[in-house]
Amino acid sequence: MNSNEDLHNQPTEAFTGIKHVSQMPTMDNVSQAVPPASVVPRKRKISRRALIGASVAGLAGASMGGLALEQIAQRGGLSNVEQLIQRDGIGAIFHLNGPMASAQQIGHLLRRAGFGAAPEELSMYRDLGYNGAVDRLINYQQVSEDDTESRLKALNLNLGKPLDQQRWWLLRMAWTQRPLLEKMTLFWHGVLVSSFHKVGGARSYARMMVQNQFLRDHAFDTYDNILLGITSDPAMLYYLDLTKSTKQSPNENYARELMELFTLGLGHYTQQDVFEGAAALTGWHVRGLTSYYAPSGHSDLTKTYLGQHGNLDYKDVV
Repeated sequence: MNSNEDLHNQPTEAFTGIKHVSQMPTMDNVSQAVPPASVVPRKRKISRRALIGASVAGLAGASMGGLALEQIAQRGGLSNVEQLIQRDGIGAIFHLNGPMASAQQIGHLLRRAGFGAAPEELSMYRDLGYNGAVDRLINYQQVSEDDTESRLKALNLNLGKPLDQQRWWLLRMAWTQRPLLEKMTLFWHGVLVSSFHKVGGARSYARMMVQNQFLRDHAFDTYDNILLGITSDPAMLYYLDLTKSTKQSPNENYARELMELFTLGLGHYTQQDVFEGAAALTGWHVRGLTSYYAPSGHSDLTKTYLGQHGNLDYKDVV
C-alpha cells in the first residue's frame, strides 16, 4: 500500500489467530520475536481527511456532534474547518461561536423547561433570543393554546377511558404551545401521585381528568394551596382512602402519605401524629366528579397534631 493512501479507506483483514502454541512464552522467546530497529514498520501517514473525520466523530461522541456539525456546515464544510485546524490547532473547533451558541442554550432550556422542540419551534424561540424565550415560557397565559385544543378535539377521544386519557395528555405535551405549564403539570402529577386503578371503578375514570386539570390550573400556585386542593380532589380522596374515613373509624392512609411523601418526610412525625391527623381529615365525600365536606361527618374530638392542640380539621392539618 502506498504510504500516502488513506488508512481508513483500506479493507480490514481477518485475524487468523494462533494455530498452535508449542510452549508457554518466556522473556527469552518474546525478546527474540521483537524485530530489530531497522525493520520496525514505519508509521503510515494519515490523510488530513481522516484526521478531520476522526475529530468530528470525537465531537459527536462527546455529545457535541449536533452542534459542531451544524457549525461546520455553516462555515463552508470540512475544507474550511481543515484550514482552521491547520492554522490554530484542533482545539479551535471547540470555540466556534455565533448564532449556534444561543441555539445550544435555547435547546437546553426547552429540554429542561419543556419536552424539547421541533426544528420550527427551535427556530421560533431562537428568533426571540434567550430572554425572550424565557419570557414566553413563563408568561404562558399570553400564548394561545387554541391550535392544540383544536387538534386534540379532532381526535374524538373518550376521556372516560384510561388509554385515551394517556393519549390525550401525551399528545398535549407534544403539541402544546405552553411547554413549561405542561412540564409543571407532569411534575405535580409525579409528586402528588394517584392512579385510575383506584378512583372508584371504571365509571369514575374521568376523575383523573379532573385532577389533571386541577394540577394544570394550579401549576404555579403556592404549595399550601395545591395541597389544600389535592386533599379535596375526588380522585385523591378515593386513591388514599379518605372516602372510607369516618369519625368513628378514621383511615390513616392519607394522613400518613401527607407527612411522609408530600411534606415532612420520614423521621419528622410520629404514629400518634398520623392517628390524630386522620381524625382531623374526616368529613370528606365524593359525588360524581365533585367532592364536598360535611361537618357532621367530621370528628370533633380534641386532637394534638405536630404540636397543635384543639378541634382540628383538614385546614389545620394541611
